[in-house]
Parts: sequence; C-alpha cells; structure tokens
Amino acid sequence: MNGGFELKLPERSGHVAEMWVNRSEEARRLLYEEEDKYGDIIIGDFVDTYVNLTYKILTIHRWASVFCHGQTDVFLFMDDDYLFNAKNMLAYLKGFSREELRQMLRGPMMTWRHVIRPKMDNRKNKWAITQQEVPWSRLPTYAAGAAILIGADILDDMIISELYTRFLWVDDAYLGFVVAKLSPRQFEDLKGFYLESSNNDKALIPLFRYPTYVWGTARLIGADVPNELIIVEVYTHFLLANDAYLGFVMANLPSRQFRDMKGFYWEANNNKKALTYHTPIQLTFVWLEDNLKQFLLAVSDNSNLDLHLDAASRLILGFCWVVTSKGFVWDILRPSSSR
Repeated sequence: MNGGFELKLPERSGHVAEMWVNRSEEARRLLYEEEDKYGDIIIGDFVDTYVNLTYKILTIHRWASVFCHGQTDVFLFMDDDYLFNAKNMLAYLKGFSREELRQMLRGPMMTWRHVIRPKMDNRKNKWAITQQEVPWSRLPTYAAGAAILIGADILDDMIISELYTRFLWVDDAYLGFVVAKLSPRQFEDLKGFYLESSNNDKALIPLFRYPTYVWGTARLIGADVPNELIIVEVYTHFLLANDAYLGFVMANLPSRQFRDMKGFYWEANNNKKALTYHTPIQLTFVWLEDNLKQFLLAVSDNSNLDLHLDAASRLILGFCWVVTSKGFVWDILRPSSSR
C-alpha cells in the first residue's frame, strides 16, 4: 500500500521485493556484515523500499556534499541497474570549464508531464501520485532519475531547497519541485545521455533497459556456447545482477540469443510435472534423479521437446544446467530454502 492505493512492482523489482518480504532483520544483518567487510556502503536511516527512494536521494546528496566537499566539481548520480561508460563521460565533461561543471544540472528531460493518478489495476501504479500528494495535473520539469549530472555548487543549493520541499515518493519528480525553487536555474536536457539503440558505444549511460535475459534460477547452455561466452565476458562491463549481466553478454552474440522455455519451472501445485521449480518444499534426490531421467528421455526421443541430444550442444534455453551430446552435466540443482 502507498498513500491509500495498492502498488505492485513488475518483473524483477517485484520478484526481489517478494523474496525479501518479512526478512528485514536478515537483510539488515547481511548489510552490516558486508559493510564491515568492505567498508564501501553508505547506510541511511530509513527502510530501503521502492516508495522510499526519495529518502535515498536525500541521504546521498547530503553525504556527497559533506564528505566530497572540495574534492570534485561535478557529481553523477545514477541507478545501479545502468551501465556507465567512463571514457565517453570523461570526454564529455572535458568540454566544460570548471565553473560550468560546478553549475551543471543535466539529465534526460521530462517536461510538464501529466501526473499519473492511482488506478484499480495495481500493476499500473508504479508511478502513481494521489491528489493529496500533488493537486496539480502536471509536474514541473524534471530529469529522469536514471542518471543526472549535478555540479558541486548546485548540489549545495539543492540540499537547502530539499529542506523546504514537501516529500514526494516519486524521486525524480520530487527533484523537479526542488529545482523549481532554484529559479532561474533549471534542468538542462542532455540528448543522447543514454540510448536504446545499436549505437550504445557513443552513449554516456548506455542501454535504458536490460537486454533480453533469463532468470538465473536455472538455464540450459549447450557445450559449444560457453567458449564464446567466456570471450565476450572479458569485454563486458561487470554487473552485480548476474542473470542480467549474461543478458548484456548475449547481446554481443547476435547469432545466439536466449530462447524462452515456458513451464521450465512452475510455482504451482503441480510441481511434479516441472523440470525445475521454485518452492520451499524439500524434495528427495530420488525424485530429482527420476525427473532427470524423464527429461533426458524427452530430449532423446523428441517426444516433448523439439530437440535432439546431438543438437543440444548448440542450445541456449532459459532458465545452471548443461546439456552435451554425451549426456547431462548436473551442476547446481537444489530447492530453495524456506522463507
């Protein structure tokens, strides 16, 4: 629930949210353990949820202003699910004087966008704003929050403005209200800041969305494919989300793309018919071996799948299993633990 209406996050965001619901203590413990180990996490005093992203922005703005004061002229704030082309970004910034960098406020412009009101279908409420939150029909000009360049001097001014701006959970729209108080200073558009096309090599922030990928729960990869993947992985930017990372790897292999395998695992009552499944029920290895035999038979006689073992070495099917012409290599296969 958010502001009296239901909000359902789609796709990966919703999956991760469901996975960690009612596990806040565990999440906090893991967070502190990682911070103690690497010392590279800024921990704010708020619950890290989708509707609290504005608190995250406020926290990082204040942290950057205080602890990076005098260390840099411009900041790049961006979401962690975007790629960053350091070479292109540095080349772009070199075209500005120090004074211009410190006064910079640039990003993908959103000009006088209509306010999205809550709908009965909660899947459409990802950016919904109630009448009580914003009574007007349009939002002030703002920059899409995926990636924004903010000069050091502007950041200091924004922090003061943020103290006097009413909270709004849609973080990039909120910054539009913040910047509106800094007139005549406004966001400037940066066309080509990120691209959804084939010329991503020219972009500063390449790719607006993930390329096609399959969830990392389980996937079929033919024996001939890993050699190509390893070569491409050397030239692919690191991404923490491993399954999405493989999507970027595969995007560099246009002749090979992931193919969907519907029903590859089910979260229903008929799990016994599935090849893999996502469930807290603990299964025995006897059942798994039985299921594996049935799968191999299905592949070999082509009764259920449009495949043969001799062709399986060239196969990439969604969802860390490896099929070769000599048999089946059983890598990591285990039911998920109870939540």
